[in-house]
Amino acid sequence: MPIMKTEPMRHSEEVNGYLINSSLSETGKDIIEKLQNVCVKELQNSIWCTPPETLHITLMDWFAPLVKYDTHPDKLFSTHFPQYDNVMLETIERQKCISVHFNKIRVSQKAIFIQGEDDGSYSRIRTNFLQKVTLLPETKRPPKIIHPTIACFTKEIDFETVSNFIESLTIDFIEDINDFRLVNELQTPMQKYNILKRYGLRKK
Repeated sequence: MPIMKTEPMRHSEEVNGYLINSSLSETGKDIIEKLQNVCVKELQNSIWCTPPETLHITLMDWFAPLVKYDTHPDKLFSTHFPQYDNVMLETIERQKCISVHFNKIRVSQKAIFIQGEDDGSYSRIRTNFLQKVTLLPETKRPPKIIHPTIACFTKEIDFETVSNFIESLTIDFIEDINDFRLVNELQTPMQKYNILKRYGLRKK
């Protein structure tokens, strides 16, 4: 049976995408940066860590940054924004701020990420949005989990070794999500971007 390896992941690429996400608090960034330092000490140049200031939680892509569409993303955005914006506003109209408890560290073949749990709000928002909007076929579906990617792999290394190391780590903090941002991403992952609009959530 072949040995499973990690897969190098694309990063720091010039792109043009439109997506909805949230930033993390300074406390959350500090906690994650400490975790990243532990990972770098163990895995060294096998990983590339997401800069703390660009850490984010993706709600969904509207026009995915790494997808090549037949029509320019700016034109797609101009065409579809009125509908997407209205549905987004309707979807979060009564949504209160969301507390996410990050308590898991996970690894895939391409990346290391932390995973959180909420009261079901993320899932409801994603589901309700997609009941009224049909994303373009090329656009990937929204994530089923709540997660910031904290590092991606730059080379092939033994996956089991990495997995065993990640399983030895712990994380535990709560992040309060007060709004979602509509961003135009210009360099992955969120190294260059413009914030086009904020969708504020109700205070609890």
